[in-house]
Amino acid sequence: MITDTVQQPGKITMLQIGIALFLGCFFFGSILSNFIWQDTAWWIGSAGDTDWQQILADGEQRERFFGQVLILRGIPWIILQIFLFISWGRWVFAGWYGWLGVSGGMVTGAFWNRNGLAGIGQVLGFCFPQMLVYSVAYFGLLLLLVAWQKLRKERRNAVVMHRNRNGKTLAVFVFLLLCNTGIYTMGIWLELVVNPWVATFSMQLPIK
Repeated sequence: MITDTVQQPGKITMLQIGIALFLGCFFFGSILSNFIWQDTAWWIGSAGDTDWQQILADGEQRERFFGQVLILRGIPWIILQIFLFISWGRWVFAGWYGWLGVSGGMVTGAFWNRNGLAGIGQVLGFCFPQMLVYSVAYFGLLLLLVAWQKLRKERRNAVVMHRNRNGKTLAVFVFLLLCNTGIYTMGIWLELVVNPWVATFSMQLPIK
């Protein structure tokens, strides 16, 4: 079902739109932060000065950090899961992937402005390894969006033609949705447990 929705020659799918939006907005954000809006402190915030070792050692700060990550990662994911089942939810997806691109581009450009090539290494340090897992989950969510649109159309046609709905297909879809959420949850775990150590190492890179 999912492969059928991806391989549609001559038709632009939501998967292609999402990828194009992310990449286009990423480069736009990089250009914006390098040549137009060069307020590196605004985009980087306290990330460049965070003492991760202190956060991990202090129980109160660690709990606050965990809570912030869970809110910032969990709420958008839940919202996207809801709009996955709404006909015009693809516009919410388009806006979200565009925002991911432009914000990522702005942060990358800001680190480049501030620290040169070392800034790129610092961005990679802040993103590894959780962003690799998040990318898989967001990629899968786009596939599921396209698959759900096709499944909903098939179920609507089944009602019109007075045919039995294919419950197995719906069960497979729900299973894949839960698996994709599990992948995203793994990304959150990596961001909470593994990334602080990687980010600590990246911040020790020589500046310029």
